[in-house]
Amino acid sequence: MENSENPFSGELKGKLLKNLNEDKSDFFEENFIPEFTQDKDGTYIFSLKDASDVIFSKVPLATLTSNLVSINEKNYLSVDETKVHKDYKEKGIATNIYRYIMENLPKNCLGIYSPSETRANDIIIPKIYEKLSQEFDLTKDSKDNYFLTRKIV
Repeated sequence: MENSENPFSGELKGKLLKNLNEDKSDFFEENFIPEFTQDKDGTYIFSLKDASDVIFSKVPLATLTSNLVSINEKNYLSVDETKVHKDYKEKGIATNIYRYIMENLPKNCLGIYSPSETRANDIIIPKIYEKLSQEFDLTKDSKDNYFLTRKIV
């Protein structure tokens, strides 16, 4: 896997948000190092490392993989998999990864798509989307697929 240019529009830095009222210009703790890569098949891989941890400074504590897809002639990032190491669960990291991606979508991309057939967890992932529905528009179709888009003002 080789590093590629960050396809997203924002700078990768910040702190972990504790609640929705905090400044959203920062997304992760200062010791967290976010990185985007794109593999040879075009899959975007977001990984988050913890520079202050011996193990997780070298391997990701969280990853999200996605591919650009077109649905009804609209482009979305289709989430293939979201993983957070057990030592970092229940800290809002996955939610903040989704939030970061929504705030910094690639050009010509409408939002995030979560197909039901690739969703490994039907408890936690819907909770993430429910939290984010306060900030973004959430649509769920008849096949239980989720579409997260920016609110139209």
